[in-house]
Amino acid sequence: MTGGSDGSLGSGGSGPTASFGFNANNRINNAGYAYDNAGNMTNDGVDSYVYDAENRTTQAGTATYAYNSERLRVSRSYAGGTTYFVNNSGIVLCEKQPDNSLRDFIYFGSQLIAEATSSDTVYHHKDRTSTRLLTNNSGSVNVRQQTAPFGEVMTDSSPGQTKFKFTSYERDGETGNDYALNRQYSTNKARFSQPDPYDSSYNYSGNDPVNFIDPQGLMMELVGVRWNSDGSFTAIYADSSPSSPGDVGFGRHGGFASRDSLYDQYTRELFAAPGFSRFFAVHIGDNYYWLIGFQGIQSPTLAGADADQQSRFNDAFNDLEKRIHAKGGKNPCAELFGGLEKAEKALKDSKFSVGPTKIAGAYAETEGKNVTINPNNGFFGTSGNQTIQVGVNPRAPSYIQGTDLEIATLMLAHELGHRTGKLTPDGPGRDPTGALSIMNNGTVRQACFPELKPFAK
Repeated sequence: MTGGSDGSLGSGGSGPTASFGFNANNRINNAGYAYDNAGNMTNDGVDSYVYDAENRTTQAGTATYAYNSERLRVSRSYAGGTTYFVNNSGIVLCEKQPDNSLRDFIYFGSQLIAEATSSDTVYHHKDRTSTRLLTNNSGSVNVRQQTAPFGEVMTDSSPGQTKFKFTSYERDGETGNDYALNRQYSTNKARFSQPDPYDSSYNYSGNDPVNFIDPQGLMMELVGVRWNSDGSFTAIYADSSPSSPGDVGFGRHGGFASRDSLYDQYTRELFAAPGFSRFFAVHIGDNYYWLIGFQGIQSPTLAGADADQQSRFNDAFNDLEKRIHAKGGKNPCAELFGGLEKAEKALKDSKFSVGPTKIAGAYAETEGKNVTINPNNGFFGTSGNQTIQVGVNPRAPSYIQGTDLEIATLMLAHELGHRTGKLTPDGPGRDPTGALSIMNNGTVRQACFPELKPFAK
């Protein structure tokens, strides 16, 4: 799709048709394409592009753009005149057209819901990524539009009605590109004209526009983020086979665990999704986070286990991972094992299996890298709740009650303490009365399960 030379939105388009080749730097090498040394596209075979010292697009074809100190575009000049913009934190609140008319933009949170002029108001109805319908005050449909997954317009009943076609981006009529705040996005190429400052890629949201968006033109953001009334947010990740709590994470604005470095200052871990991924929030502004996904440790195979035992083991493994990673790994549970890195290495290197333990009543035992889980003593419990001893004085608060999952996780943490050498050895021949094992349970309880309060029997 291309725009009109007068700055109009151009035709409705008929879907993506272009084919591209790429060089070793992931830059388009079709005839007519060119890039500068910073990786910015300077020509796309139709229009040329100019950038300032801060890599902002100052000219595209015959159009020119001006910005404020926050990198937000404040004017766009083209053959038909100049449009001026009033911004707030990257959201366009109002624009002044070349004929001096004003258009206001109305939002619910950060989502555009309406555009208003002195004579008309239209309402946006969006699907997961883009505006699909525009309706008027009487409820009648003014526009029906449909886009391909990466934003190319497939159908548009009234192309000039709105410039918002794909996600929250404004589409510039002179080039057909979308203004994505920090970069220009080309829908017919499904890529940005400039590299991502974080990973040097040109793709849109990791080439996954269904589950991720990129509202700032900087990095992808998980779609399923819901703000709660108390200022916290809920981030939802749809795992293909969720096996435990942990695919839903909670975070609150501010309150970072550490200011030791740039990383600690601006990032915090939210949660570990079951099986393979962790997500981090990156604090960018006063009212929002961005989320980044990082590869995590996959729940290991439990040798000799049946499907139900493997599933229950996965639950305990992921629960322990979540506890170790709370507050970015700066918590008593991680510290018990010598820190996050040491705990992760011990988990990754361990060989887990189901089988009899040398101490008949043990939940599990560790020898070297081998962790054996007894199938008969409660690790795979189904009673709902279990009571275990965490102190040697029966008259003192020396018992706790937890769910089957909590007790299994505690026992797995107990063995991790032996793997990292941070708990007193309590295996066969070393602990004939079981007192050392009980005291180790208490140490793990205090560090990793503060919610389980001891009581006297």
